[in-house]
Amino acid sequence: MHIHALKAIGAIFLLSSFGVGSADAQAYDLRPLRAPTAFAVTSMPTEPGPFMSWLGTRANTLSEDGVSAAREQLFAIIAAAVKQRVRSGSPALAPSPDSLVAQLYEWGHRLGLPGARLVALRLGYSPRPSDPAPLETPGISIRFDSMYTVVGEADGWMVRFPHYFMIGTASRQLLGNGAETGILVLSTLFAKDATARPGASQATIMLLSAGVPAPEMTAFWLQQLGMTPGDTVANTAHAAVRTYRARDSKTRMTKEMVVFAPAGRTILAVYAGNDGTYETNRPHFLDLLNSLRIRPRT
Repeated sequence: MHIHALKAIGAIFLLSSFGVGSADAQAYDLRPLRAPTAFAVTSMPTEPGPFMSWLGTRANTLSEDGVSAAREQLFAIIAAAVKQRVRSGSPALAPSPDSLVAQLYEWGHRLGLPGARLVALRLGYSPRPSDPAPLETPGISIRFDSMYTVVGEADGWMVRFPHYFMIGTASRQLLGNGAETGILVLSTLFAKDATARPGASQATIMLLSAGVPAPEMTAFWLQQLGMTPGDTVANTAHAAVRTYRARDSKTRMTKEMVVFAPAGRTILAVYAGNDGTYETNRPHFLDLLNSLRIRPRT
């Protein structure tokens, strides 16, 4: 059987195991994609060709902060291409090979971004023997068809989201509270923000899961996020047991945490962004919450 057919069957099986049909690749809200293209203020090129040339001469010497900035610039360039496609009436993801965008995603892989190689392959990239090996994502599986499918295997959750979300972290780690925790960190599209020095930024989405009672895990993460139990607001997802939201007037950043408490574990969905960026990209956080599936414990 052809390799793509095998992948499709695998994706259908995965979705079905969560009680989700194979047609569940729901479209994400187009409003964030219609927002103006925005870039953080850096000295890096904003066009694909010059940026990849820039990476070719500097990628091996970048500091940790430099790698982080390069990842963000890469996805700002990808977002600009996606927005241009949407404005022209085309689908956000090219249905056929796109060598330029494929090369951008391969650079994402080289910069250590989980899942980026999968998009590069989908868009026609052919790996070479000298290319970096696939990245490990302990405890979390990542697949890609027309969208990412990410599964927290130990804690039984799954989400689906578009290729223009940047996956920064996907792993299971032992944290300071002593809990082994599944961590998925995503960055949304860039948008203009209204911080003390206005510019552009991505909003951040985190999914956190552990076999810890909800009150204990919620208290730990409220403290980590600089929020309080009094920041409770109306739930934004029907299966949530509690939702918190708070805005820091000094940093001009809003944070939101949605708590799910399935049997035997806790799952938190966190969304944070600067003024402007938070509002522009929040529809995509709500879309991700809508895609969340939690497998019952047997």
